[in-house]
Amino acid sequence: MLLHFPKNLIYFVVPLGLYFLFASLLQKPFGLWGISLAQLGCLALPAYWGRQHLAEKQFKTPNIKDVLLTLLLTFFAIWLINILMSIQENFYPMPQALEQHFEKLMQMQSTSETIAKTIILTFTPAICEEMLFRGFLQPLWKKDLGQKGILLATFFFALCHGNFLYFHFYFLLGLFLAGLKEWKQNLWLCILAHLLNNLCTLFTVNPSP
Repeated sequence: MLLHFPKNLIYFVVPLGLYFLFASLLQKPFGLWGISLAQLGCLALPAYWGRQHLAEKQFKTPNIKDVLLTLLLTFFAIWLINILMSIQENFYPMPQALEQHFEKLMQMQSTSETIAKTIILTFTPAICEEMLFRGFLQPLWKKDLGQKGILLATFFFALCHGNFLYFHFYFLLGLFLAGLKEWKQNLWLCILAHLLNNLCTLFTVNPSP
């Protein structure tokens, strides 16, 4: 069999299931802030607890050279993925309903809305998703499956975004982040790269408040 699932798959299924449940419930009283609260409580917190059992020091202060190199590589990865997305759009454009959904989600009409959506759609997911996927699941499953564990964590990272039309693009982004984690063993750099990607996405779709 090319790939078998680890016995501790529950460490992915339970947090993600709780996240989707509470994200929906918390949006009623808190609006989009409910998404951030659910990510912090259901993704980042379990990952923080879980990684205490991993023999890794993941949060290390990066040096300037590594930060600059990460920024450079991330810009290149974003540029490459955007080219591939443009090519796909020429043959398989995003359904209009889905496009309108994303445009409405990222629409910012005031300074306060811009600040709020920057936090909700860029900072919080960059931190929470990296803590779960690169900080916890990737090293956990790597111990169980070797290099296949890295691919499995990347696969679920792409899958949990729920956009199957762009699944392969999320997978490519996940591979880049996974490679960065394996290369530098520093979760701060993964968070920085993920944050830069999110910021580029948000302000490319809606460049002005």
